[in-house]
Amino acid sequence: MNTQKTILNRPLIVVGAGRSGTTMIREALTQHKDIGGFHYEMNYLWRYGNTSLKHDLLQPDLHLTPKITRYIRKIFAEESVKQGKSRVLDKTVANVMRLNYIQEVLPEAKFLHVIRDGRAVTASAIKQWSAPQSGNYYASKAKTIPLSSLPRVATRYAYNKLISYFRQRNYRQSWGPRWVGIDKAVRDLPLIQVCARQWKESVSTALAQKDMLQPNAYLEVRYEQLVQDPNNQFKRIQDFFELGEDNVFEEWISTQIDSNRQDKWQKDLSKNDLALIEDEISPLLRELGYQ
Repeated sequence: MNTQKTILNRPLIVVGAGRSGTTMIREALTQHKDIGGFHYEMNYLWRYGNTSLKHDLLQPDLHLTPKITRYIRKIFAEESVKQGKSRVLDKTVANVMRLNYIQEVLPEAKFLHVIRDGRAVTASAIKQWSAPQSGNYYASKAKTIPLSSLPRVATRYAYNKLISYFRQRNYRQSWGPRWVGIDKAVRDLPLIQVCARQWKESVSTALAQKDMLQPNAYLEVRYEQLVQDPNNQFKRIQDFFELGEDNVFEEWISTQIDSNRQDKWQKDLSKNDLALIEDEISPLLRELGYQ
């Protein structure tokens, strides 16, 4: 297969700050008869050739080569064949930092950006940062690592575990999208502020890059509207991705979306927590229309 000329049918790229509902959307869209999705976060695929980089803000002019492009396109084509689906969806949380990079690799792609209230995201992300990762988690991650990247990734993993052992409670390994300066933030700031900044950096980076994309290749949806009015909001998404009608998909949307948890953050966060979060992200919250 000449991967330079690999033909792909409008890949679906779902992005958003971690804990914004992107996993729910992947689960929903892969109910559609035409859509196959990667079952794992594919960050190591997207960082192929750049695994030593300490952040996820990949730039096409600095970090992309023809070899990388061919490799990623080959993986997408193989996934389409493996699943027997005409189109492939990828939901890798760190991709929110590199929309323009992805478009250079997949110019046929269409991007769905899910935005959720940063206070709710922060309340949920804190739990993710604090949760111990199981052996099954690392096994699933290992499946996404290109063979050529395994030695470097294994070395970094061993190094992080060693540092964690010696620093014990003073060491925190990062989770989710990595912006420039994340390690300093993790070292110097309380976790709740780190999570708030991660939301801010993720959303603002995607918003800054959306105008670099092809015309009609970007759609923005709000998580709150998705769970309040799933039928109409997913119809927007269905039309944007040019998906035909599918009864199983439409029934799943009507029965499986849970709107009861969207305000849970208001009970989870103390007044002091909210003050720290809003000090970090209130300008962007206002810009996005959150009260």
